[in-house]
Amino acid sequence: MVKDNRGSYTSLNSNIKRDKITKLSFKKIVWITLTIVLLFFTDFGKLLINDKDNKLNKPFKYIAYISFSVFLCCIFYITIYLPKIKKVKVDYNDWQHNIKTPIQITTVSIILSYISSSIAFWPVYGFFSFIIILICCLGGVSIVALL
Repeated sequence: MVKDNRGSYTSLNSNIKRDKITKLSFKKIVWITLTIVLLFFTDFGKLLINDKDNKLNKPFKYIAYISFSVFLCCIFYITIYLPKIKKVKVDYNDWQHNIKTPIQITTVSIILSYISSSIAFWPVYGFFSFIIILICCLGGVSIVALL
């Protein structure tokens, strides 16, 4: 009698061999292109680096800088320091047990960075600041995913 597996779950670590997935996809190209167009046709990048006219909300801009720096430090810790410098095998599929605290800090810092940078750019772009920063974040994630 043949066993029926239609109600069972398959684990993420199943032995199914898949074709090699290319890193470059249509979605990544779209997000990177939108980010480049956004930075080229708006003064978003100039305001981020040099705000001479004091258009941005300064306290929230600095909170965004600090929280984004914490985010980058956590990413560096998880992807470079642990596996390459300390030679610790990091299992990203089981992050709840291995690297729970750095992942939680990374998540809180990027959310805080998004919200505070949206508030910082509100005087200049209004409601569009949420959309502009979301596009830049997704473009940045797409660039990092290509590496």
